[in-house]
Order: sequence, then structure tokens, then C-alpha cells
Amino acid sequence: MKRNVKRMMASLLVTSVFMLFFTSQALATVAIPTNDKDVASNFVINDSRLPNQLVEDNAIFLGDKDVPMDLLKSYHEFYTNALLPDVTKFFPEVANYKERPIFVVSNEFIKNAGLVEGYYNGRYIVLKNYPDNLIAKVLIAHEFIHWVVHKIVTDGKSPSLPTFVDEGIAINISNMLYNESDVKHFDWTSGYPYIDKEWSVVAQSTEYAPPLWNHDEEDAWTITAFDFLVKKYGFSKMVRYLEQVKVGGRKAFIEVFGNTPTRFQKEYEEEVQKLREMHGNKAPVRLPNEEPPRKFGSSDVGIRINGKYVEVTPKAKIVNGVTFVPVRGVFETLGAKVVWMPPPSKAISATGEEIKVTALGTVIITKSGFPRIELDIGKNFAKVDADKVPLDVPSFISSEGSAYIPLRFISEAIGAEVNWEAGNWTVVIDQFEQ
Repeated sequence: MKRNVKRMMASLLVTSVFMLFFTSQALATVAIPTNDKDVASNFVINDSRLPNQLVEDNAIFLGDKDVPMDLLKSYHEFYTNALLPDVTKFFPEVANYKERPIFVVSNEFIKNAGLVEGYYNGRYIVLKNYPDNLIAKVLIAHEFIHWVVHKIVTDGKSPSLPTFVDEGIAINISNMLYNESDVKHFDWTSGYPYIDKEWSVVAQSTEYAPPLWNHDEEDAWTITAFDFLVKKYGFSKMVRYLEQVKVGGRKAFIEVFGNTPTRFQKEYEEEVQKLREMHGNKAPVRLPNEEPPRKFGSSDVGIRINGKYVEVTPKAKIVNGVTFVPVRGVFETLGAKVVWMPPPSKAISATGEEIKVTALGTVIITKSGFPRIELDIGKNFAKVDADKVPLDVPSFISSEGSAYIPLRFISEAIGAEVNWEAGNWTVVIDQFEQ
């Protein structure tokens, strides 16, 4: 599908929406107070102290022995007079944020990390010493936007935001602000000036699409997936999503977009597949890992996770028309850790009297990037992070001693796609973004 970038991005309507959202916000340069002027005096990375150091009220710039102080001063001047006020237009909270970013300019650290230009690791921004002023501006802006997203948008909770969205925001805004293209005024959510070229790359590629949720490469997959997201849902929903993402990436994604991350991945892949067919490219977008359908029965319910049939003991069950799946078998297959907390043998009241124990035990499910799930067996709700999520029917312990939950809960808890193949008596769970 060809896209006329200039026509899309020059829309007066988009500009109006953009201005309405941001004109009420302060755009002034930040003056961050500090009582720690010598914070960089003993700053050490990889056992090496950086000799050239510029400590200012609003930022800290550190350089290795090959980085002159004049360069650090020019970077700080650009940061103070251009980058900070420019980025504040997109993220107004920057104006009131107290923490100073730390920029480390060092070719040595970039080389040791095996990277080409720069990175943000959750603590400091590492940049290559670029003599080209234009490239340096885009690079500094790109990594600073990662810092802003991490510190302010997700409140320091890195897994909250899909990495392709994090990268997409940084790519779009940094290029929109400082890449000298002929496109100057447009909605930042569609701001990459070479978007047609990137769609052409994925359309003519023979590679499989990566799992988007954790894809952090600055490549055509990231750029086109982000473009597809914002074109599909629009500017206002993207703003609302960034406002809500602190509560949890998957939860906010589902609530704002009305879609699961897995279903969005499939829709994006279908879009790329259409483009490939238009280009005469027969290469599949998705790794063909779907196993042929199998037949199961009411007493032998099958489970297929991400296209593969899995053997779990005990099996899934149908109870009064509701499909239940074993907690440990399903979540461990998805890579989560499942811990069983048995009920106490007895309980004592405040007056010292023994109380009859009615609890059946608790299951705790954890995985990096997942919400923390706490399931009190026999209750009609589960705790997902800080939220109570109702269950259609209570969880239970089977005669084999295994905990079971309703199938639908998996979708509500972690945003997976769940389906029931009635003809094959099969539970289908897809979470390809992992």
C-alpha cells in the first residue's frame, strides 16, 4: 500500500489537535536545582573515571580523554537552548522533572557495548563522539527521548511500554526535530520522514516479522509497526495510551486500543503480507510453526500454545460448560515462574483462640514483563498487580491436587489471545509478541 507521506503529515487538522493539546503547557527551559555539584567528580563506568566533566544545574556531560571540553559545552548548549524546550513540547512533564540526565560521550564505551551510535541503559545516556553536527543532534535527541520515556512516561518501569513503541517514539521525534527534511509540520505520531522507504523494506524482505513487544532495534520493522499502530488508532488514543501506560503496558494497551498485543502483532503481519504479495514477494511474514490440527475429546482436552501442542499433566477440563486450564502447565509453558503457597495449618485470633482455616492456598505467578498474578484458590477473583480481576467462576483444586483457572482469565491477565476449538476439543493460546 503506497503512502503519500507529505499529504498525511501536512494535515491542518492534525496540527490543530497537536496545538490544542500542548499550548496550555509551559515550554520554558528547565533549571533543575541541585545540592550535589560534585556528583560527577568520582563518576566511574566500567572501572574508568571520565576525566572531562561538565556539571550543570540541568544536566551532566562526561567525556573520556579524547572528548574536548568544548564539545561537551556545545552539547550542553544544544541541550539547554534547543533539545530541552523542543522535547518539552511533546512531554510537558519534563518542565517539572527534577532529576538531571547524565550524558556520557565516549567512543570507547560505545565500542565495548558493540553498538554503533549510542544507547540508554536506564542510568545514563552514552553517545558516540560525532563530528557531524546534524547526526549528533539526532543522536542526542534520540537517546534523551528514551530517558524521558523511561523516567516520566513509564515512571521507571521499563517493561511497561512495548519496546517497538519506545523506539518508534524516539525515532519519530528526533528525526522530526533535527533531520533536515522538507517535512516540517506534522503530527509527531507519524513523523518519520522516510516512512515509504521503510514500508518498502519490509515488503521486499524475506525475513519473518520479529516479536514486536520486545523488539528494540532501530530498523524498518520498528518504524513500520509504530506507524501502523498510530495510523490505526490515531493521535488522541496514542496520547491517552502514554498517559495510562504507567499502570502496566498490556493492561493500558488493551483498555485504550481495545486490542491485545498478540492480535495487534497478527494484524501488523497481515498488513506486511499484503504488501509483499503486491510486490510479488511470496516470503511468509510469520514463522510457519502452526502444527496441523489434532482431534481431542471431552475427557482428553488438547492445549495448543503459540502454534505448538503441549503436553501438560493433568489435562485441561470442561466443568459445567466452562473451560479450565491447569495453572502450572500453562504458565510455565509461557515462561513464567509458578509458586504454590499452601494454606497455614492453623490460625490464631488476636485473643489467642484457634480459628478454623478455610483458605485453600495461593498461587503466585511471575515473569519479567508480565504483571504479578496472585490467585487465592476458591475465590472468584485474582490479583493482577494492584488490581482485582473478577473470574467468571472460582478457581479450584482438582482431585490430582492441581490448581485450575478459567481459560478466559489468561487473556484478561496477560493479554494473550485465547480461543476454544470446539470441533477439536482444543484450547488455543497465542502470545506471539513474547
